[in-house]
Amino acid sequence: MSQPTYRPEDQFQERLNGEKLKELFRKKDYQGLLDFALLLNHQCSFNNSRVHFALAEAAKNMAEEFRIEKYQSMIKEIFEQ
Repeated sequence: MSQPTYRPEDQFQERLNGEKLKELFRKKDYQGLLDFALLLNHQCSFNNSRVHFALAEAAKNMAEEFRIEKYQSMIKEIFEQ
């Protein structure tokens, strides 16, 4: 099984977000800091939902295409989480 990769684009975005958070903290802009943290929290939750959806769709498509019971049990596990 291959390992997940940490794309340069994601590393760059993480660095930008970190700098923005530090800047807001240095400026004592606590409302801005809270707003940005809430935005990042939403983005993280949304991305998790997108990954979950993509995995469920892939498992469903594989089960339908290959009619393999193993994948059908994967679908059940994914949707129960």
